[in-house]
Amino acid sequence: MDNFIQCYEEMIRPRNCNKIIDAFNKDHYNRKPGKNGGRIDITRKDSTDINLNFKKSICKQYNDIIHPALMKGLVSYINEYDFIKNLTQIEVFKCYNIQYYGEGQGYKQLHCEHENCGNAMYRILAWMFYLNDAQCGTTFPMQDITLKPSTGDLWIWPAFWTHAHKGVTPNIGDKYIATGWIQFVN
Repeated sequence: MDNFIQCYEEMIRPRNCNKIIDAFNKDHYNRKPGKNGGRIDITRKDSTDINLNFKKSICKQYNDIIHPALMKGLVSYINEYDFIKNLTQIEVFKCYNIQYYGEGQGYKQLHCEHENCGNAMYRILAWMFYLNDAQCGTTFPMQDITLKPSTGDLWIWPAFWTHAHKGVTPNIGDKYIATGWIQFVN
């Protein structure tokens, strides 16, 4: 049975993943504690994030690497699940995040990407790039799957409750990801 969770291996080359990580680590101004549901709650999500936007030139150093790789993977996903072509128009949501999880941190709460608030209610798919070979991945308990982080791999899955997930916690070492959404045009 297909679980609709797909991996597209090394969509971003390791050297470009390192460029993203280096830019993230040097960007002291934009790095902030990670939020869950619009608020900081380290019992649910303990991370450092940079919120980015595909439509802003200030994010160019990230966008120029992430967007082409994402589009290539998204086309493959849509071709794998042809039904998506029959849906009303979808788009890559302009906002996305780079997230860092250090030793002992993690996205501890089981969650899905589709919620009844703001733009989240339009989400149809979630996407995530692993930017390093982290020791701890992401687990989908209902599918009985744990994603193994590998530098540059792109993962895409449905945004709904059927694909609730969380980080493997507590995190060991460093984990860097880039993550965002595909949504219905609203």
